Amino acid sequence: MTDESLKQLLKKWELEILYQTCIDQLVNIKVLKIMKFEHANELLKSYPVGTKVIFTHELEKWQKKIKSCRWIWIVQSIIRNCVA
Repeated sequence: MTDESLKQLLKKWELEILYQTCIDQLVNIKVLKIMKFEHANELLKSYPVGTKVIFTHELEKWQKKIKSCRWIWIVQSIIRNCVA
């Protein structure tokens, strides 16, 4: 099974090396959205510290971006419903 969106995200982060590990551990985009620091450490336990640091940094940035986009969508939806 392949997850093209996961593959593209890891490529953007320059962490394509983690793709098979994510697939093997059933980590997909849905899981990344809710992943905590301790989960990332468990996922990457066999990788060098540098890889863990970059992954957790990129994950946190991405999760914040997702959260802010979700809030923008909610506010726009509320405005549309109020105007209609």
